[in-house]
Amino acid sequence: MDMSSEIKNKFIRKYPDTEEYNNRIERELKLIIEKKFVDYILRICDILDLVKDIPHIIRGSSLICYLLGITDIDPIKENIAFSRFLNEYRTSM
Repeated sequence: MDMSSEIKNKFIRKYPDTEEYNNRIERELKLIIEKKFVDYILRICDILDLVKDIPHIIRGSSLICYLLGITDIDPIKENIAFSRFLNEYRTSM
């Protein structure tokens, strides 16, 4: 299974099948894969599965994080730029 599919298979939220959402997902996945942050993102999902009954607050501007349930903020609805979360110049999470 490719890394993009591995992340998409963990989505817990549905999203509108629009060009805006699909383009943002692909752009975010591309950068997450290029920066080699896939394992990091998947580990966060595993940790949140273990502590799902414990309330938590995680900020974020990533649509991927929203779809994975890591954050409750839909950055497209809230008009938040992905570059606040991750950009080509960032070297670590």
